[in-house]
Amino acid sequence: TLTKEMFLNHLYGGMDEPELKIIDVFICKLRKKLANASSGKNYIETVWGRGYVLREPTDADERIPA
Repeated sequence: TLTKEMFLNHLYGGMDEPELKIIDVFICKLRKKLANASSGKNYIETVWGRGYVLREPTDADERIPA
């Protein structure tokens, strides 16, 4: 599981960091791009209160609504 803080550290490396909310925006855009490239599959799962995890979607997973 990658936390928002980990993303900020990796992306901004100690420079003036933006608010944590920017990571939610990045993840949202990345999910849409991945869904468009993979017939609507969702590879990024939110781990509530922790961060995000990349997983292989299964047939039981719901597709991302357009």
